[in-house]
Amino acid sequence: MALTWRGPGGLLRSALVEPGARLRVEVDRGRPQAILALPSSAGRGLRPAGAIYPGNAGGQLALDWRGGYEASLALALLGGGVDPWLFNLGRLVDEALARCGDPWLLPVLDVAQALADRSFRIDLYRRMPSFALRLPGIGSWAPESPFAPAPVGEGEGSTVTLGEGLWRFLGPSEELLVSVDAEGGAVFVRRPSPGP
Repeated sequence: MALTWRGPGGLLRSALVEPGARLRVEVDRGRPQAILALPSSAGRGLRPAGAIYPGNAGGQLALDWRGGYEASLALALLGGGVDPWLFNLGRLVDEALARCGDPWLLPVLDVAQALADRSFRIDLYRRMPSFALRLPGIGSWAPESPFAPAPVGEGEGSTVTLGEGLWRFLGPSEELLVSVDAEGGAVFVRRPSPGP
């Protein structure tokens, strides 16, 4: 997976690391920043893990999925010219997880825009009505988001409970996009993996 951070002087740095590996990086001491680990599977990017430096770990950071959303949101704000450290992003992510279970249900860029516009409301994160759906094809599917519900069963019998929105699942050699409407109607699009 690719790890990205800002080194001394704010230079963008990156390194390829194995999952679970430890890596020593140099950063400007005490200067807040978002650190992201971008995993992939068979050439397909997945939701990132991450952390916010300096954190409270005494010089060591453990990247996790919760931190991936927080770091992605911080980077989206920075990309829009907004100082992310003006917001308590950690609390926002905690509230999002408590309210809806999967913060990725709201696109990071939409949340960043609402924060920048001062129109953000935490109740945008809410549990949606959900519907049991049978996934097409033979094989197992894994959800793109580490917070999303996993399908139950394998092969033709795998089912998953999803709310309205666009969902992405990964299989051994293809990916599945599932669009669910407000009444539980679903459209499935299967496409081959881009390769390693």
